[in-house]
Amino acid sequence: MSTVGRTVLIVEDQPFVGTLLSQHLDSQGFRTLTAESAGSALTAVERYDPDVLLTDIDLGRRPNGVELAAISRELSPGLAVVFLSNYPSIRTTDYTVPPPPGHAFVSKQRVHSPQEITEAIESVLSDSRRPVITNAPRDDSPVNRLTGPQQSIVRMIAQGLTNQEIAERRGCSLRAVERLVTRAFESMGLREAPGLNARVMATRHYVRAFGLPEDL
Repeated sequence: MSTVGRTVLIVEDQPFVGTLLSQHLDSQGFRTLTAESAGSALTAVERYDPDVLLTDIDLGRRPNGVELAAISRELSPGLAVVFLSNYPSIRTTDYTVPPPPGHAFVSKQRVHSPQEITEAIESVLSDSRRPVITNAPRDDSPVNRLTGPQQSIVRMIAQGLTNQEIAERRGCSLRAVERLVTRAFESMGLREAPGLNARVMATRHYVRAFGLPEDL
């Protein structure tokens, strides 16, 4: 099955990155559409019925890329899905629904050539190939030990939110957030000690792994 002429919807909240992806895929013979939010992406899915959804996972606000893909697959059951993300793997993503079956995943930490993204797209459009899964290599960063929900909590801590503010954002109790924070710190090997602030250390580790988080 030829992939030339197929339409790829690129969902990326950083316009510069979206433009680079669009230019590359255009040069490979794909037709491209771009969206900077889940809302505009869903409009494009309904209006243009693309063949592939190429989406970042962290879109700055909910729904995130995994949730967007699940909703889009309901609107267009034949839609192929490729995730391109700073997350090291799909397992570490904070999502409320499972990723659509047959998706490809490429960690931005592992992309050395734009052709790798093309190969991931071609893999989900082919009936005879397994979808590309390119996880980031494990390193000694404590962030890689976190589950998706724990990473979401640490992300909000890195944004400077208090536990109460996190509870309000997540729509849950303060006690539930305190438990999540405690478990996240335990997973990262952080313990409160004289001269050590676990929230500060968690923020440092998060920023080193993903950069400064944008506001939700």
